[in-house]
Amino acid sequence: MKIDLSPSQVEQIEALNKQYREAKHSEDINSAEMSLLGAWAVLPNITDYEFYPQSLSRELVQFYRDTKQSPKAIKWLKLARVAYGPEPDPSIEFLAGTVYFTAGEFDTAFSIFDKLYKQYKERPFKGEKPDYLAFYKSELNNRK
Repeated sequence: MKIDLSPSQVEQIEALNKQYREAKHSEDINSAEMSLLGAWAVLPNITDYEFYPQSLSRELVQFYRDTKQSPKAIKWLKLARVAYGPEPDPSIEFLAGTVYFTAGEFDTAFSIFDKLYKQYKERPFKGEKPDYLAFYKSELNNRK
């Protein structure tokens, strides 16, 4: 059974999320990172809560991917999978593919994209950078 955060925990997380958005907007990468990590630290145990561990871990993965900090993105990807688990979540798996793509780990990225494409066709790629689908289709043709 999932439990609710206390009002003060929610308030802390929301304030840190606001700081994160402001720092990210002003391109203050260090402050943005510290704000996200601070929000994460408010959570006593990620498996006891639903919304915040999912959204914060996803945001951390995206942040590290977008700031080209692939080892950190991969580390947080593992935690995001736990937060969204126990079954694989297609949106997190797509995010994983983008992380490995950005990290230059193209075989892993292809493998993840391939599983998603076989199950959902182009749907996971909609609204994302066109590079991901172009990469997948190019690799698919090259591997035939």
